[in-house]
Parts: sequence; structure tokens; C-alpha cells
Amino acid sequence: MHYRLDVPLGRGVFTIQDLVPVLGDMDERMVDNVLTACPCGARMVLSGTGGVDEAALAPEQVHQVTAVLRHRFDHVVVDTRPTGEGTAIAGACRDVTVVLVVIPELTCLGGARRALDSLAGLGFERADVKLVVNRSLGRRDALTLPDIESCLGVPAAALLPEETATCRRAALEGAFVHSGRSELGRDLRAMVNLLF
Repeated sequence: MHYRLDVPLGRGVFTIQDLVPVLGDMDERMVDNVLTACPCGARMVLSGTGGVDEAALAPEQVHQVTAVLRHRFDHVVVDTRPTGEGTAIAGACRDVTVVLVVIPELTCLGGARRALDSLAGLGFERADVKLVVNRSLGRRDALTLPDIESCLGVPAAALLPEETATCRRAALEGAFVHSGRSELGRDLRAMVNLLF
């Protein structure tokens, strides 16, 4: 995520790995030292590389970090790998909005169904999950939007089109995708307004 938000990860930049040894004694001052500012104005706790494996963080540990962050910020976003890790974290954190991102391909739906089943086992209703269909090619998708919604039993909250050229151009210009007048930019703004 730090690459996408143009945040350098290098010497002198703290990560969540730096919090692991002090989680039991963590306070807002410690979190302040680990937060990194993004050019867009957001603040991040970076996952880092090497050292403590991020998968070694228990959901309860992630909850400890997010609990401190909730006192300071209106919104806390936890970006997880597309595995069972995300559902375990959601179960530990509670009072969260779960956003499940899928692409309109058959191979993606099996993992999405397993994630939804795991969330159901943690007490989440399918209505609690916001489904985002990403990288849609419209009529050329392998699966239609109604197919995806029917298979998963969740209505899509957002449909984001595939616009590789727009994303590349924004990256080359150092601009945010949502700042342009593209369909993707418009749909990203609508998705953010819906989620937050």
C-alpha cells in the first residue's frame, strides 16, 4: 500500500513490526512515532519488510493497534492479504465495515465465498459486508454483476472499471486516480462516499 500512496519505506521509517515488542505497553505517543504521513494527507502504519512476519501478528494485536488509532482518527483502514487473515482480524476488531474486493473472474469467487463463510462464523451477516467488484471490463467480464451477486449472496456496493491506462497516466504524473475526470475516478469517489 505504501507504494500506491507514494510513501517511502527505508531507514528511519518505523513499521508495525516496531510495535510488536511493545504492544502491551502501547500508548498514543508510541503510535505517533510509527505513523507515516502520506502526500494525500492520510497517515499510515506501514507493514514493513523482513524481521517479524506480518502474518505472525495475531488478530488481537491488530485490534490493539486499531483501538489506539480509533481515538485519533475518524476512519481506520486495515488492508489485509486475500486470505483468512482478514476475516480473523475483522472478528477481533468488531464494529467494523468489512469491504470484500473481488474481480469478475470465476477463480476469485471461491475465495470470496470462503471469506464470507468465515465472517458468518464470526457473527457477521452478509448484509454487513460491502462488496466491491474491481477491474470490471463491462460486457467483456467473464462473470456478469448479477452472476457475482447471486453466487456470493451479497449485492455489490461498488463496481470499479478496469482503466489501466488511466492508472498508469496518474502514476507517471504523480496524480491521484480520483482527481481526473475518468469513469474510474468518478466511481472511486462514489465508493469512498458510500463507505465513509
